[in-house]
Amino acid sequence: MGYYVLELEKLESGIEVKCTLHLYYQATCACGHHTREKPLVGYVSQVEGRNKDLSLQEYELVDPMLATFIASLAIMHLILDVS
Repeated sequence: MGYYVLELEKLESGIEVKCTLHLYYQATCACGHHTREKPLVGYVSQVEGRNKDLSLQEYELVDPMLATFIASLAIMHLILDVS
């Protein structure tokens, strides 16, 4: 099991979205101890009256620069759509 992280990289000729796969692992050592990695859960946003709490998980992470780029494209689309 693993997860992808999308990152926005600035190049001389423009920008590029880089996709990196991070894999989880499991291993058993000679003494029999079993180690297994799994996704971590970060901050959980709880709002009274909301049907589902929102949580930041490793499955859903994007680089801050890519998140800003996506948000700016969405706003630009709304502005252009209204005009």
